[in-house]
Parts: sequence; structure tokens; C-alpha cells
Amino acid sequence: MLKLIKYEIKGNYDKFIFIFAIMTILNLFFLSRIGSWRDYEVQKCMDFVYFGSVIAVLIFSIKSYSEAMYGQEGYLTFTIPLKSVDILNVKFIVTLFWFCISVILIYVFEKIKNNLLLEKDWLCNVTKDMSLSVKLSFIFVIFIVLCTLLILIYLSITTTKIAIKNRNINKFVGFIIFLGLLILIGAVDIYILQKFNKSIIINNGLDFNGYTNSIGLGYKEEALKVSYDLHTHMGKLNIASAIYSVLVFIGLYTSTAYLIRNKLDL
Repeated sequence: MLKLIKYEIKGNYDKFIFIFAIMTILNLFFLSRIGSWRDYEVQKCMDFVYFGSVIAVLIFSIKSYSEAMYGQEGYLTFTIPLKSVDILNVKFIVTLFWFCISVILIYVFEKIKNNLLLEKDWLCNVTKDMSLSVKLSFIFVIFIVLCTLLILIYLSITTTKIAIKNRNINKFVGFIIFLGLLILIGAVDIYILQKFNKSIIINNGLDFNGYTNSIGLGYKEEALKVSYDLHTHMGKLNIASAIYSVLVFIGLYTSTAYLIRNKLDL
């Protein structure tokens, strides 16, 4: 499988290197504008570049998997003497690899930017007081959400490949399946967050009387998967939602692997 991972990276590295090169050039340009532009203008422009780079990585990753399903690559890939689940793992691992490169570049440019700016951005001001355990909780939630999103996309593409022979409408139907499952998963998650509010208190030791000014990741103020109080510097991770998110990922991954192994006819 390691050889296939190397092959996958070599086969698509030029596209991602191009994305990272454009990202680097633009960020260096915006960094050079510090002192000439207002600080918030530099921050907004760089945030836009970050967002665009992540979306570009996601699009190329989806295209790579889609080509494995529909293109000539699929006939070659699935004839390799490996388990079908290994091929799914390769696509998934390589995609995460490119996302990790994106995150590393974003982190580097953020460190440079915050060292040069007189006025630090809000994220820098918030995270400087976060404990490691709180940061890891946010990273865990983001990672699970990203992994679930990727596997959900893979499942949608695989399902349409199996169920619909007309390639012209496959992408549209795949998008409908993806959107429908995403809404369903999100609706159940909101219900769990609202009905089961038992949470792990992170970085305990201060008097905790509820959040008065907090940030978090979730759907709305009363349905946050993980949150951080700006006054008490304490984090809160919803246990039920965290377990649900992991189970959803496992379920989607297992379903995708089963379809590839038993139902896919290239």
C-alpha cells in the first residue's frame, strides 16, 4: 500500500504544488503590503487566500477519486493486487496529506503575519490563552468533520457509480445524495447537542458558572460541539456529539468500503 501511496502522490503532486505555489506568492505579496495597507485588509486578503487554497485542494482531491471511479485510472487502479479497502485508504490518506501541507503553510504564514502586524487578529488573541487540551479538542472536532466530509463525498460518488450508468447525470445525483446525507447527519447532530448536553470540562480548576462570552464550533449558540469561554479560559466538549461524529465516520467509511468491495463493477 505504501507504494500505491507514493504513486498517488507522484501522479497528482504537480497540481497541488501549483496550488501551494500560488498560495505562497499571494501571501508573500500581502505580507509585503504590511505598513502600506491597513492591518485588517492584509488579514482579510490572506484569509481569502487560505480559504481558496483549502477549497482548491478539496476540489482536486474529489476529482482524483472521481477519476478513479469513472476514468481509465479506475480500470488500472482496481486491477492492482490489493484489497479494495486499501485503495480507498490510499485516496483518503493522500487527501489528508495534502490538507496537512495546507495547514502547515497556513500556520507558517499566520506566525509570520502576527509577528509583523501591530494589531494581532482575533484568532491569535484567543488562542494565546488556550491550554493545549482545549486546542487539541478543537483540532479533534475539525479533523473528524473533515474526515466525515471526505468519506461522505467518496460514498456519494461510489453510490452513483453503482446505481446509475448514465455518466451525464451521475454528478448531479451524487451531489443530491451528498446534500441529503449531509443535512440528515447535521439534523441528528443538532438534536443530540440540544438533548444531550453532558460535556467534558477542559482545563478545569476555575470557577465555572456558564459561558458569558465564548467561541465554538457547531451549528448555533445552543448547539456547539466544542466551545471555549473567553473569560474563564475553559473549554467544553460535548460527549454525545463527539461519540456520534466518530460513529458516523466509521459508518460512512464501512459503507463505502463495502460498496467498493462487493458492488462496484468497473
